[in-house]
Amino acid sequence: MPIDPAQLLRRLEPAVRPKGAGAVHRNPHAPIEQRDFDSLLKLVSTGELHTDRPVLCECDLEPPLDEAQLGRLGSAADQAESEGANRAVMIIDGRALVMDVPLRVIDTEVSARSSAKSFTHVDAAVYVAGADDDADAALPPFPGSGLVPGAVAQQLERALLLENSAAATVPQDATMTDTNS
Repeated sequence: MPIDPAQLLRRLEPAVRPKGAGAVHRNPHAPIEQRDFDSLLKLVSTGELHTDRPVLCECDLEPPLDEAQLGRLGSAADQAESEGANRAVMIIDGRALVMDVPLRVIDTEVSARSSAKSFTHVDAAVYVAGADDDADAALPPFPGSGLVPGAVAQQLERALLLENSAAATVPQDATMTDTNS
């Protein structure tokens, strides 16, 4: 007795569905465990999906971070982790903080006052949008758009230094031409 493969797949519904079968309509307010892949992808791409894991500080921050800043750092850490970052420089409100992304622990602040003037083993840099930033700028259009890989950041820095040094060596009168002679 032959068995219809589509009938077997229907028994596995909703995990496996034959091609061309109608999509299962889901409640947009359903728990995350009951959502389909497309709706989860949409939530991630709009920045609406957060883990709400707390961010901890293992260094003395002066001034300390407030709850709103810690919440914004947590959302940025979610984004960085979704892109595979392990250690990231989180730039928030003019401060550069080095974070262990999977653990959500800030271990270094890089500033003129701190003893750490440089840091190593960082694989991402994330700009954390402020509360008063434009709403469109606060939500990236896709995951990872705010991340800059370390190698790319180094190349950009070198290019900027070369551009600045080249501009400083050009004589002032060499940029102007005399049309009267």
